Amino acid sequence: MRPYPYHTLIAVLSLLTALQLSAQVQPLPLSSIYQGMEAQNPLSGQRSLLRQSAQTEQLGLAQSRLPKLYAQAAATLQSEAPALPFDLPVPGGGGLDLPLYRLQATANAEYALYDGGARKAQQKILEASAALSEAALEAELQQPRAEADRYIGQILLLRAQAAQLSASQEQLGARASQLAGAVEAGAALPGEHRRLQAELLRLQAKQDELHGALAAMRAALSSLTGLPIPEGVAFQLPIVSDTLWLGEAKRLELNVFEQQALQAAAQPGLARAALQPKVAAFLQAGIGAPNPVNFFDRTLSPFAIGGLQLNWPITDWGQASRADDLARIKAEQARNRAAAFLTTNQRQAAVLQKQIETFGQLAEQQGPIIELEAASLEELGARLQQGTALAADYIEQATRVRTARLLQQQYQVQQQTLYLQLLTLKGIQP
Repeated sequence: MRPYPYHTLIAVLSLLTALQLSAQVQPLPLSSIYQGMEAQNPLSGQRSLLRQSAQTEQLGLAQSRLPKLYAQAAATLQSEAPALPFDLPVPGGGGLDLPLYRLQATANAEYALYDGGARKAQQKILEASAALSEAALEAELQQPRAEADRYIGQILLLRAQAAQLSASQEQLGARASQLAGAVEAGAALPGEHRRLQAELLRLQAKQDELHGALAAMRAALSSLTGLPIPEGVAFQLPIVSDTLWLGEAKRLELNVFEQQALQAAAQPGLARAALQPKVAAFLQAGIGAPNPVNFFDRTLSPFAIGGLQLNWPITDWGQASRADDLARIKAEQARNRAAAFLTTNQRQAAVLQKQIETFGQLAEQQGPIIELEAASLEELGARLQQGTALAADYIEQATRVRTARLLQQQYQVQQQTLYLQLLTLKGIQP
């Protein structure tokens, strides 16, 4: 019985798979992966919470400008009351006779006419704090980008290995079919054909292993992004030879450092406002016995008091000056952290750029090696069919060709993955 032509089966399956994938799978932009990753991150819900928090704080600050209204009530009993040592020169006069008790209930209102700029300073502090919180959140949401890049690189690498295995299976299957004909014609030994069949089974086992690893990586990327990652998904990746990586780093952490400096600069305004004069209007109305504004009236009587009050601190014992010094120190610390971060970023980017260049050169160097190994394989294939070469030699040479081609693709995939890492490192959105 003539063995089934493996190369025909593999070619048909490859064609059907390609047609199915091209009809069903749409290219997946890298931006969609990053957006899905952020949407899946539980921290993305912090955006609305931060906005609500900032709005609540601003509302509280705005309401602090409204008049202060409060009520008071007091009842006291004392052991003695003030008395004059002489009679008052008034008709029906006599001594001052005040009761030993005091009852009073009042409604009070205060309104700040001028607060010395305290509310404006507090407004700047709240705005700076809100901006810092938002910047820190955005920087934190960008961190999983490196994880997505690693998954993409692993998928590309595993896919390259699977593609080389498929090519080897197709080539080895074709040679097995040819050798089967030679066996029937008595030009080759059956054992040589069995060795090729055994190698085909080993390649299929490796292929199954790769497909399992690919499924795991696609599932991991899907879990990270919340997007379906079909088997034949095509990633729209930036070309390694482009110039996206040129220019200064755009990492969001730099914005965090800048907002830290701005927040520090806003703090001294509150201390300076505390030294300014403050003017407020007040009104107090109520009932009391004796009457607080007419102590001759011992009955429960209504009364009212209103006016203006001025409060002007004489000194704060250098508190405003210390606040300025502390603000300068904190701002300088933020700038130093930004400079240190940028220096580290530039050093890491330089290493990645050199690695990208190296892997590109290695991929080019594999070209002549592949051509020579492939030519040797063709020669061995012809000899195998003629019965002058062993299947073991052919399998060994086929492995060399596959290894050379796979190594070239690995270099290319590593170059692409490192380029993604470089863009992520510099905070550049492809």
